[in-house]
This record gives sequence, C-alpha cells and structure tokens, in this order.
Amino acid sequence: MERENRPGREVDPALERAAKAAVKLRTRKGVRRTALHRDLGPDLRRVWHIADDAPPHRVRAIVFLRLSDVLATLGDPELEAIVSTAYNIRREPWRGRRATGWPACPASRRRPTTVGWNRSTNSSP
Repeated sequence: MERENRPGREVDPALERAAKAAVKLRTRKGVRRTALHRDLGPDLRRVWHIADDAPPHRVRAIVFLRLSDVLATLGDPELEAIVSTAYNIRREPWRGRRATGWPACPASRRRPTTVGWNRSTNSSP
C-alpha cells in the first residue's frame, strides 16, 4: 500500500502502519475476531484513541463505530454493503449459521417442527 508523497509533504510512518493495520482488519472474522486489540497494533489504537487496557467489548465497539463513520462517507449503498461485509460490521450480531436460516445440523438429524401448516393434520375446505 505505497502512497505517493506530495512535494514537500512527508507521510508519518506511524500513520502508514495504522492504515495497513486497518486494511488487514477485513481478513478472517473482521472486527469480530478474538484478538482484535492485538491485531489493531499500537499505531491504529493510538489514532483511534483505544486504551491499552480497554476490555474487548469496548475495543470492538470503538472499531465498529470508526468503520461505520467511514461507511457513511462512501455514499454508495452497494459499496457500503461490500465494505461492511468485508469488515464484518453488519448491524445485526453474528449468531452462527442459525441466524442465516441454514440448519445447524444435516437435514437427516433435524427434529420435525410443529410450527406451521401440516398437510396430514390440517384439512383444506
């Protein structure tokens, strides 16, 4: 991620490291990773004002809000959806496969449901 310097302007190496750390957040589980505090690195934590002793839920909330602010400036809903998916900062919390409607186990092992219309017990007029 090399940036071209403007004539007479030097880029702070700490800001470059912070920018690289922010780009790396889109890998694996995004902001919902276990070692988020460590993966941010000291430079990005300093830029985003995250304390070294901040609890994990606070770190995640700060990162979520910072990235949400960036999304708000994009102005393109399709691009916002792509970026929010890449960084895993959707508004709803991640709840595993069940939140997506996918079965948590193979269909052969699922118990039959009693909710809904059952053709064998409900007769049509």
